[in-house]
Amino acid sequence: MKNSRRQFIIFLGSFFLIFIFWKTTLVHADYEINRYQVTADVDKRGNADVKQSVGYLFDGEYHGVFATQDLRGIKGGKLQNVTITSGNNTQIVKAANSGAENTYKLTQSGKQIKVKVYHTTKYGNEFDVTYRYKLYGVVTNYLDTAEVNWKIIGEGWDVPLKNVKIRINLPASKISRLQAWIHSDSSGYTTVDKKNGNVRITMAEDKPNDFVGAHLLFPTLVTPQNTNLVKKNHLKKEQAFEAKLAQKTNNQKEHRNLFFLIATVVSGLIGLLMVGVNVHWLLTHRFKNYPRPTPIDHSFEIPSVSPAVAEAIWSRKKANTDALSAEMLVLANRKEVGFETVDGKRSKKKTIKITVLKKGIMVFLDSCVRIIGNGKSVTLEQIKRYANNDTDDEILSWFEDWQDGIEKKVSPYKDNSNIEFRNRLCRITLIAFGFMVVSAFLAAQFAVTAVIITLVIGLLITLVLGIWLFRIWRVDSIYNQKGLELENQIKGFRKMLNDIGHFNTAEIGDLLLWEEILPYATAFGLAEKVANKLKVDFGNQLNESVPFYGYYYAGYGAVLNASISSSLGQVMASATAANASVIGSSGGFSGGSSGGFGGGSGGGAF
Repeated sequence: MKNSRRQFIIFLGSFFLIFIFWKTTLVHADYEINRYQVTADVDKRGNADVKQSVGYLFDGEYHGVFATQDLRGIKGGKLQNVTITSGNNTQIVKAANSGAENTYKLTQSGKQIKVKVYHTTKYGNEFDVTYRYKLYGVVTNYLDTAEVNWKIIGEGWDVPLKNVKIRINLPASKISRLQAWIHSDSSGYTTVDKKNGNVRITMAEDKPNDFVGAHLLFPTLVTPQNTNLVKKNHLKKEQAFEAKLAQKTNNQKEHRNLFFLIATVVSGLIGLLMVGVNVHWLLTHRFKNYPRPTPIDHSFEIPSVSPAVAEAIWSRKKANTDALSAEMLVLANRKEVGFETVDGKRSKKKTIKITVLKKGIMVFLDSCVRIIGNGKSVTLEQIKRYANNDTDDEILSWFEDWQDGIEKKVSPYKDNSNIEFRNRLCRITLIAFGFMVVSAFLAAQFAVTAVIITLVIGLLITLVLGIWLFRIWRVDSIYNQKGLELENQIKGFRKMLNDIGHFNTAEIGDLLLWEEILPYATAFGLAEKVANKLKVDFGNQLNESVPFYGYYYAGYGAVLNASISSSLGQVMASATAANASVIGSSGGFSGGSSGGFGGGSGGGAF
């Protein structure tokens, strides 16, 4: 057991060390932006006509959408128009301050343009909103170069932008000295088309609140009519800055790749070591196969174990609250516990009073009577009320203590070495699969080939272990020979109770026999079915011959078991709740930022 715990600690620790360096962003929104396209046509005066198209897909109801265009760092701007496209239908949205459907409200200052488009959405709605702006002073002409330094996607988008396409068209072609650098924490690709005088940016996804900055340098002859002039040289300074930034980004990528390479190797070695140690244990321990007894169709023999033990053996789980109720009925048969119907103190409903006539007969009852009751008795109403305020999970603890006592009685019928063999094989299969996923994830950060190799090796190991586990599980011998024979008899006995409608219970045995059988029907969850059949076959004799029948079945519908189950269910629920390019040509993005305007731009839905 200690070795198993140690292995799981290592396993979880490895996951923690791997993901502690991984940044995850959780976004809670009932919509997504599945298309984002921007086209900026720069003119010879250094101004730009901008077309921004945002494709929305909604999974909830909203009043509309909004967009913000940052104006800081340029000479101003204006909104020209807004359109909404749904399918093949495009409509022009009119300006208004009324908030009416299919209108927009414009709020503009020297710092920004904000547009609220009122267009009610429902689940499954999909449409594109296109904004057209005129931005002034986008280009700055220096003595030796012209520059565009523009955060073309600002930090104001709270959801990921998918299928991003950005195009900046300059008012000239064949620009031999056109250079461009793109800055973002997201991944993408830049195409610098000197022949046609444009820069294109493509991204599968831009992360929430992540800007995309475009830094362009080109000859001043491209924008000869630009009045936004700065009389100083600027080219070499910016080229050096971008080269340094790109080199820094590349170094960070190399260090990141090295980290993920080491993490992948370490993760793989830990996984292989854990698999190897466990496989060695499995190969040196024998799994015992016991001959299975012939299945019994219907057994009329009362099991040799108590109802709770019988239920635990049949279900192959710990005894449940049905089994607890059944054990109380057994105690009632022995005159060690008494049941009495009484009025509830805080409600008009009837409840059951349980009186313990003999101490030390059941740890669960003893605790309830001593702590919740008056030392001699307790009502189900008191148990349920106590459970509602049981912040320390006392009732659950008493129940688990009782379960542990039942498990000790089940233990002699189990083959613990077989159980350990099966559990260890199951555990190591899951660990192998987990390490395969983690290693593949890490490998994906630096090489596709490494992912393929990792997945192939991991899948082969997991497949072999999985086939082995499947074959062992089919044998399924958690019980020894004695336990298998008892389980077989219990299954036949339960099947007889389940099919009770096919038999005449009066012919099977007298009421004294059925008084012993009823607790087993309770443990198996068949109490109502059996009780109804007994009432048909024996009639009014039941209330006279089976003292607890009237309290537990007739007219009350298993109120005892339902109350206990409800109380424990509340306690369990409560317990659960507590718990980059250097020269500026085509290529990848650089990290960091070159400054520029537009950082406050964004949008969303309202």
